[in-house]
Amino acid sequence: MSSQLRFLDMALFQPGLQRTRIVAPAGPATTMAGAASKFVHLGSKLARTEASVAAFLVGFAVVSRRRRTCLAAMPDEREPVEEASDPQGPSDLSISRLLSWTRKEDGFIVSPGVHGRDGSLAVSLPLSKGDPIIGVMWTELLFAGESADVSDRELAALQLGYRLLKEIMGIESNRPWPSAYAASLPKKPALPLLWNSKQQFELHEALVIQRVQEQVARARSWLKTQTVNDDDLWPSFAPKFASALSRAIEVEPGMWAMVPLLDLVGPGGPANCRLEVEDLGSKGKALILYTLRDIQPGEALFRDVNVDSSDNLMLQYGVPSSALFGSTELSASAYLAENFAEPWQLHAILRRVPGAVPGRLQGDVKISGKLQTSASSVSATVGEQFVTAALILSVAAENDLPDASTLQTEVSAGLEALPTARRIACFDALLQLLRSCKAELASSAEDDAKLLAESKGCMALAVAFRLPRKQIIDTVMQQVEKELDLAMTKLTSNTKSGGSLPFAVIGK
Repeated sequence: MSSQLRFLDMALFQPGLQRTRIVAPAGPATTMAGAASKFVHLGSKLARTEASVAAFLVGFAVVSRRRRTCLAAMPDEREPVEEASDPQGPSDLSISRLLSWTRKEDGFIVSPGVHGRDGSLAVSLPLSKGDPIIGVMWTELLFAGESADVSDRELAALQLGYRLLKEIMGIESNRPWPSAYAASLPKKPALPLLWNSKQQFELHEALVIQRVQEQVARARSWLKTQTVNDDDLWPSFAPKFASALSRAIEVEPGMWAMVPLLDLVGPGGPANCRLEVEDLGSKGKALILYTLRDIQPGEALFRDVNVDSSDNLMLQYGVPSSALFGSTELSASAYLAENFAEPWQLHAILRRVPGAVPGRLQGDVKISGKLQTSASSVSATVGEQFVTAALILSVAAENDLPDASTLQTEVSAGLEALPTARRIACFDALLQLLRSCKAELASSAEDDAKLLAESKGCMALAVAFRLPRKQIIDTVMQQVEKELDLAMTKLTSNTKSGGSLPFAVIGK
């Protein structure tokens, strides 16, 4: 028995072996003795797993063949070029082969209930909260080269993708990567950097499209530093780069690696697993995947990844945020034209609103900010930029425009602290700004909801990405309209004695 296999036996099956936790994400503390007892418990429950897993894989293969036959019989009216560029994940057969290989290798341990399904991992047997699912020794991690410390995620992906390309091309290396692992990588990852320009446009977000183009430009520029035949290699290199970008795991701060089998568990749904680095002293380190909760047969495995926005989730993993969680935040831009505001108001917005810049046409002003639906007040919902612009637009005369200090005080206090008439004027200005945000989008939320049910491939991903963003604008507009109605009702009740509505409300 090799030392690696002895390590796995000792680490995961023998009670009493101590460990030091390197990474401690959220979840119940798990000792190595606890992990060992959990695996022993699983072993006793699954003594018959060789036959059951084999039977499951045979049955699954039959179902998969039937599914592929049915799909092949369905009509597809899309253009051949569009269909050819659709994402293609790893086949269930390639994942099954990878599982077979890892179960024979000394540096891996895999719960018998784990199997491949729809390009990812799922379980066919129940698991309890805190159960270990997959263990990988540190020696099995795949790095780009001798120096693994790269804090830049994209640079690490470029290096890993280039190493993967050389492995597939048969270029000799000191430590060849397993062929079963290379075969389990997606042929065409879902990342937008692999989409054509027409498909990228369907994201309906100029800043996101710009970031995609910057990703491609950086990757092509980096490839030129590695080879003179960069144009010839790009079609082969780009999918490998995208695979590394979406699958690489930051095993330690600034250290990125491809981790066979484990890197099939990523975002795509609510997390039910967590990944920990275990320090086993003289035996080295290991990456172990634990359950965060009870997992039932048929459930796919997902884990949280370190992304700070829905944009990055799409650009780095090819996952629209709606597949992971309900989107609550949106970066939005509004354009103010001369016919919408007075010249002195536009000038004040350029000077006072953070990030405001001249628009596309002469005299226009562009305001960018964040909208969120989880806030408790309108001011928090629309953010500082839109609140500041609304305060300026609510002023009827240039002489009444507050100075910078007063304006900042009003922003800090929020629209809720304003007199009713001024608050109504601000709400009306906000609605105009939000309508401008909607006008920047090429389709409505209603149109996209219908289109999503009919779309496939990259188009389906693009629609799933942009739909929640449009729904956020609609939700924010509804909140502002509700507050406007309440303010109007209050003001009307206060003027029933015979007074007239203020100028800011009636506009004359």
